[in-house]
Amino acid sequence: MQFAFMTDKGIVRSSNEDSCEAGAFNNDYAWGIVCDGMGGALAGEVASKMALEFISERIQNGYHRDMTPLSAQYLLRSAVIAAGIIVHDDSCKEREHYGMGTTVVAAIVLKDCIVCAYVGDSRAYIADKNGIIRITHDHSLVQERIDAGLITEEEARYAPDRNIITRVLGVEESVDVDIVTVPFTRKDKLLICSDGLTNMISEQRIWQMLKDSNVDDLPSELIQSANQAGGRDNISVVVIEK
Repeated sequence: MQFAFMTDKGIVRSSNEDSCEAGAFNNDYAWGIVCDGMGGALAGEVASKMALEFISERIQNGYHRDMTPLSAQYLLRSAVIAAGIIVHDDSCKEREHYGMGTTVVAAIVLKDCIVCAYVGDSRAYIADKNGIIRITHDHSLVQERIDAGLITEEEARYAPDRNIITRVLGVEESVDVDIVTVPFTRKDKLLICSDGLTNMISEQRIWQMLKDSNVDDLPSELIQSANQAGGRDNISVVVIEK
């Protein structure tokens, strides 16, 4: 199991409110997380790091040999929900953190599948030599308009309200967490990223890079490509290959 991750503030923002991390337990099991924080001052950075640290600790402590998809689903859902409560409680206690929140995509790679939990508009993709498939579904205003047939995916990339998300971890005490379980085979790549990547470069371009580069180089290459396209937001990338 190979993995690599990197985060960058981009070339427009003065600070980085993203957080990301990944790891492997052995040749068959790995995990990855991306969080994209939001809030005044540096509160977004606090929210993303708080959620990342809590969820990563829960995953590493909760892992056990021969984990099943069902147990991975339970572990991820409970970890994300608990992280949301912790972020929310902190925002209520600390005045400068009021209203802070974060997106999250957290995935566990098992022997033959991926279990992924997510809230917000950060994304997860699976890529192979034939193409790329998004396995998450944005919790955003533009995604709702796409689903209703009002705009296309391409139009959504340039919509002025594309950054309005409809589900956030930590803003409320409770949050609905979506879970998806999908097959994952040898030589497939899992990409988890914040919208700082997907708002700047197309999925086709992302697939070409995933197909042509090795895991160690991909985070920096993807971030560099997003920055060359404008780098308007923080960019976080996790790549895992079986």
